[in-house]
Amino acid sequence: MDAANRRNIDAFTRRAEGYGGYFSEEEQARLGRMARRIGFGPGGRLVDFGMGTATSALPFLEAGGRVVGLELAPAMARAGRERLRKRGLGANARYALADVNAPPVAEGAADAAICRHAFHHLARPERVFREMARAVRAGGHLFLIDYHYPDEAEERAKIEGLDRLREPSIARHLSRKEMEALFEAEGIRVEEAAVDRLDARFDEWMASSRTPAGAVPALRQGFEALRDAGGSWYEERGAGAELAVTRKRLTLLGRKPG
Repeated sequence: MDAANRRNIDAFTRRAEGYGGYFSEEEQARLGRMARRIGFGPGGRLVDFGMGTATSALPFLEAGGRVVGLELAPAMARAGRERLRKRGLGANARYALADVNAPPVAEGAADAAICRHAFHHLARPERVFREMARAVRAGGHLFLIDYHYPDEAEERAKIEGLDRLREPSIARHLSRKEMEALFEAEGIRVEEAAVDRLDARFDEWMASSRTPAGAVPALRQGFEALRDAGGSWYEERGAGAELAVTRKRLTLLGRKPG
């Protein structure tokens, strides 16, 4: 097992208890609308790359489809199975403890594939996206949802160190251009794109991401310094308990030719 996978297992084992994923009701409703728009319903098959506790799978299961979730951390899979059981959706969902770099999924086996909030943890995101495209049948759809970074290297450099201090399992956040380039490289046309702006108080963000307490003072100082210098991609503002940031999350939906 490579170092990136070990870091991810450690990070998400720590987060598994009570983890529900990061999403807004608006975003979750939009994902449901997207699922319906592509015709996903009873008989539909989705592969969820990095399924976690099944937040991304819920709209597809609620539409009557079947989901195979690829998950590296056993603790997250256990939490996800329990969450789906409580919602009465477990019958159509199956977890596979697997590396998303080499998924045990046959070519063209799925009508759709999704990866949400996992790409910034991947050492080789282009390889994983290639596997997503391989898993989907001709005419099927791919969803890529992740926090994205600015395209400019100077702006990226301001925040990369702080993000890795907050969560050492982060490999690299892609920019919007880089995410769109993954679709282009596989010949997949982007049909829909949306950006969500997530405002959060600094303290709430640290708590929800289970940031180690020892790292929080340095992170606060770093974000305050960015605020005082005119701000960064995170749009830092406020002070003390009111210190807040804005994160940007990109949703891309593409269709495989065929």
